[in-house]
Amino acid sequence: MDKSKQYLYHNLFILNSSIRPALLNIHEMCYRIKEMNLCKLNKEKQYTLIEFLMNQVNQLNDVCIKLYEFRELIKEIVRGACRTALLEYGYIPDDYIIDNQMNIENVKTEPLVVGTSYISSACDMEVLSDAPEKMTFTEMATKRQY
Repeated sequence: MDKSKQYLYHNLFILNSSIRPALLNIHEMCYRIKEMNLCKLNKEKQYTLIEFLMNQVNQLNDVCIKLYEFRELIKEIVRGACRTALLEYGYIPDDYIIDNQMNIENVKTEPLVVGTSYISSACDMEVLSDAPEKMTFTEMATKRQY
C-alpha cells in the first residue's frame, strides 16, 4: 500500500505542490469564463437581419478578444507552474520561449467582418522561434519522466 501511495505521489502531477495550485486556478477560471455570452440579444427588440448580424459580429469580436486574453493568461500560469516544478526537481527549464508581452502589445485586433475568422497575428511565436540547444537523449528521457 505504501509503495502505491509513494508511486502516485511521485507520478501523479495533480499531487505536485507547484502544479496543483495552477490547476485549481485554471479550473476556477474556466468555471468563470463559461458564463460568457456568445449570443447577444435583447428580447424586447425586433432586429432586422443586418442589425442582428452586426450585433453578433460585435459580440464575436468581444468574445474573441476575451478568449485570446484568457488563453495568454492560461499559458503564463502553465509555464510558471511547469517551470517551478522542473526547478524543484533540479532541472533547468528550456528558456527558448519568447516573451509574448512585446508581441501582445504590438498586436492590434482588427474588427471582424461577417464570414471571416479570428486569427491572431501574435500566433504562437515560440513555434517560429529558433530551436534551443539540443539535449542529449538521456537528458530528454529523464525530463520526460516529470
